[in-house]
Amino acid sequence: MRLIGHGFLAAAILGSLWMAPASSAASKPLGSVILSQGGSVDNVNAAVGASVFSGDAISTTQNAVGRLRLRLGTAQVYLLAESNATLTEFPGGVGAELTNGTAGFATSGSQAVEIRTANGIVRSRGPEPSYGQVMLAGPHELIVSCFHGSLDIDVDGEVRTVNDGQSYRVVVDDDPSAQTTDNGGSPHMKQNAGDIRVRRRRPAVFYLIIFGAAAILGYFYYHHLNESPSVPQ
Repeated sequence: MRLIGHGFLAAAILGSLWMAPASSAASKPLGSVILSQGGSVDNVNAAVGASVFSGDAISTTQNAVGRLRLRLGTAQVYLLAESNATLTEFPGGVGAELTNGTAGFATSGSQAVEIRTANGIVRSRGPEPSYGQVMLAGPHELIVSCFHGSLDIDVDGEVRTVNDGQSYRVVVDDDPSAQTTDNGGSPHMKQNAGDIRVRRRRPAVFYLIIFGAAAILGYFYYHHLNESPSVPQ
């Protein structure tokens, strides 16, 4: 019996040693908080220096000065006031899924950044540095601004490049006349009474606009960020 007990103990120790690297890898921080004014991570006040992880929910208060800025590897991501997002990681890059408000990013070009929304993806273009911002202006509307370099807007595979100093209003709406029943599975679908209704979108409409108030605020925010010694080089 003593030999059996020792065998179980050895197996438990070996199992814990084998699981330790996997557990450590799974909990590796994505980055850290470098500025917080009314910001939170997973509904807890965000403290400067606190670690953040892929899947963390980040948000800012409705206060006009609400800000949250994160360093994610060699890139940075920020939220302006009254914004909500979830941090994400993908091969070669980092980003956030924006569900409300305004998010922006800065990257030296060595790390890709994506801001995902329900209506499209905004991503950096390497290898040059790029600074950009995405504002959810409505359930079917984005305002995308590029302060430096260039970035891409991807709406269902339709890609538009936004260059330095440009700002686009992007309208993406469903086409009710094109709804069909389909059992094949679609990225834009909902199930109803045993069948699947495929929600087909109208082609996205891109309007080149002059920087609005939110874009100007983002520009000055990133002008300050660019002068900060904490900016990735």
